[in-house]
Amino acid sequence: MSEKFIPELVEQVSKDFDHHLAINKNSRILFSGRYGIGKTVFLEHYFAERKKEYYTIRLAPVNYSVSSNEDIFRYIKYDLLVKLLADKRISFEDYDFTKWEALPFFVQTEFGKIVQGIFRGLSKLGPSKKYGGDAIYKELEILGKEFEKYYDDFKDKGKKGFSAFSKQLEEEEGSIYEYNLITEFISKGLETKPELQNVLIIDDLDRIDPGHIFRLLNVFSAHMDYKEEGDKFGFDKIILVCDVNNLRNIFHCKYGADTDFNGYIDKFYSSKVFYFDNKNDLKRLLGNYGISRMQRRKQNLRLNSDIKWNVPSFFSRSKGSR
Repeated sequence: MSEKFIPELVEQVSKDFDHHLAINKNSRILFSGRYGIGKTVFLEHYFAERKKEYYTIRLAPVNYSVSSNEDIFRYIKYDLLVKLLADKRISFEDYDFTKWEALPFFVQTEFGKIVQGIFRGLSKLGPSKKYGGDAIYKELEILGKEFEKYYDDFKDKGKKGFSAFSKQLEEEEGSIYEYNLITEFISKGLETKPELQNVLIIDDLDRIDPGHIFRLLNVFSAHMDYKEEGDKFGFDKIILVCDVNNLRNIFHCKYGADTDFNGYIDKFYSSKVFYFDNKNDLKRLLGNYGISRMQRRKQNLRLNSDIKWNVPSFFSRSKGSR
């Protein structure tokens, strides 16, 4: 970044956010602040200073807004895969699926065959329990062999499927492509360093067209299980970055002034909204430099929630004058 970061400008805000993250079962976080106040910069530096505690992935869903609801989740998975691969948290070549991981997919794929096999065995139950038991055992043995064959094919197709998934997103238009192995693969990648908390940051919601923002939020809510503790991929915390007051205004314009916004938005956070505001830090910092209110007015420094990261060149001039 070309702008110099001044840690003193967010000293108290950082402590407040420390406390917010430490709240018990606080897995869903709504990080609110006015557009341009520096939310993204703060989060980048905050988590960069805490790499021994957190592993973060940042998504900017601006480009998702023109996509269908089904495609949005595919793009999310693609972006997660790219980040995990870039950080070497996962590798197509080294990863191998266990039989326990393959079993749910076998049941889903061959459900009809499994049910038929069980009923064939049960239909042979008669006066002789031994004969009936043998029949069920044989059916299970057949299913076991089917699973072994499926498992060998599963491992091979699984690895090839990851590349196919990426290629399809880049080349194919218009189709719906839900590939459950990708979700499983992402989850495994997030588990590679259990000493770190995995954090998903969904940023730049302020930049999304008002006509699409609630559709995107609804997709995140539906697919990422905001109503439950945790999510499909296994992130410990999910942070939505926006201006909640702006969202409220858009919501009321779209659905009416009497529509309950709080009832809608509270499913996106576990405890309470975190309001980002470094006004007090800036006041303290200016006070430490001995800058009077009159001097601040002359320098046109506005002490309100619009303050951005770089205090104008006042600091360099103040230091040079000492």
